[in-house]
Amino acid sequence: MKNRSNVSLSLRKLFTAMLAVGPVAILPSPVWAALPTSADFAVQNGSASVATVGSVATISSSDRAVLQWGAGKFLIAAGETYNFQMPAGGAVLNRVGTTAAVDTATIAGNIDSNGRVFILAPGGTINVHSGASVTASGGLVLSTLNEDNGSFLTSGNLVSLPGAIAASNGAISIGIPNPAAPGAAAPIFTSSVSAASGSLSLASVNASGDVTVRSVNAATPLSLAANGNVLVRGNLAATATNSDITQATGAGTGTITVGDTTNMLRLATFTTTGSNNITLDNVGNDFSNISLNTAVGSAAAGAVVVKDVSDIYLANSTLGGSLAVTAAGFATFPAIATVGTIAVAGNADFSTTGANTRTGVSISQNSTVGGTLSGTVSNNSSFSFTGLGNVKIGTISALVTSGGVTINTTGNIVSDVGTTVAASGNSATNGGAINLIGTAINTSAGTLTAGTAAAAGTVSLNATAGNVTIGAINSNRTVTLTAAAGNISQAAGKIITTTTASARPPARSSPPPPKG
Repeated sequence: MKNRSNVSLSLRKLFTAMLAVGPVAILPSPVWAALPTSADFAVQNGSASVATVGSVATISSSDRAVLQWGAGKFLIAAGETYNFQMPAGGAVLNRVGTTAAVDTATIAGNIDSNGRVFILAPGGTINVHSGASVTASGGLVLSTLNEDNGSFLTSGNLVSLPGAIAASNGAISIGIPNPAAPGAAAPIFTSSVSAASGSLSLASVNASGDVTVRSVNAATPLSLAANGNVLVRGNLAATATNSDITQATGAGTGTITVGDTTNMLRLATFTTTGSNNITLDNVGNDFSNISLNTAVGSAAAGAVVVKDVSDIYLANSTLGGSLAVTAAGFATFPAIATVGTIAVAGNADFSTTGANTRTGVSISQNSTVGGTLSGTVSNNSSFSFTGLGNVKIGTISALVTSGGVTINTTGNIVSDVGTTVAASGNSATNGGAINLIGTAINTSAGTLTAGTAAAAGTVSLNATAGNVTIGAINSNRTVTLTAAAGNISQAAGKIITTTTASARPPARSSPPPPKG
């Protein structure tokens, strides 16, 4: 009995002490969620009911039902499941927050659904924590923009309204750490997910379907891979309005992978408006096909940087500023190639870093570069550009066994000041070639070097309708200069070094008249 009395006394003292310091000091954080009841939401359209068994809340609704959740009530804690059931092909809209107050929706547990699930928090916050899991046959749609019920009721979708319910347009974070489950893996989506918000972070995700994210706040970057890897086996579309798209760097950040070994044709699309940049600057990224789009004609055009661990194929892209692509490559494919037309208003640099037998660059599909074209091929392949319009050549270096540097365009080719185009040999006997084909060719401001003293390489310049003007040329094999309808000349003080040189004058359209 003495022991029990001492225990009771100690408990009374502890309770008295806790009351003295106040309730804030003794409440756990975060507060544990409770499964929802019918009192936690009001049905604004259609019908809905909820039943709970263990840690699962089954919410049964009619098609296009609208549920208005009470403040703080849309909270799926880790280990809990919201199971949305509706007619086949149906949808349900979950509204959190009102015109009078914004609210937060949290997904730390699981969502299962046989239809499409919408979560709308106008001007508020939506958090999808690490460890969450979503399986919705129609996909999951998240939004914090100013959207009403009307379009959902008529079309089963959301359409943004003019203006904003809050100046920030709200925020969505997908894959942020869960304080209640530290170390949890990236949220898993076995269906598509779409998110639109003022500011948006795709911190980490593991998605088997398509992922579409859009941010609308100016000067707030759309952030990717801030808390681990972003893996999307479907298509990824990221759009930022008047802000940058950035890939986080530093401890805890990860890579971006779109597609996998069975979905090599999946497309990653990145789009910004205004004078904004796209920076995907992790050498561990793995894109199958990628489309890059920045504003054209802006005062300070955006710059795009993309790095890839293997090969990368550029789909239709329009860039108002510069483009820099770096890839390692595979043994059997070019490291960088085009499957669509790319139009770069500024400079374009295409470089490879791998040691595979083919790590080359192949830019075609009627592509254009308004600034300077440059790049590096690291091993055993070629650098080629086949496009439209004028091309200014910067520094291009190709370390090759066969092939070399080829520029073929419908416009003029000119060397930038002080640049070098080099196709160095990658064996004891073979050197690379340099082939330039354009309307007129002027390399007087740069130097062309094909092969080495031990590994011979050729240089061929072919002006289809204009002059050929050359600077310094180094070749241990042959130099061929062709001007079909122009003149061939060399800048003062420049030297051709070669074993064999030949020059072809303009072709005559008809035989000369007989003498006498």
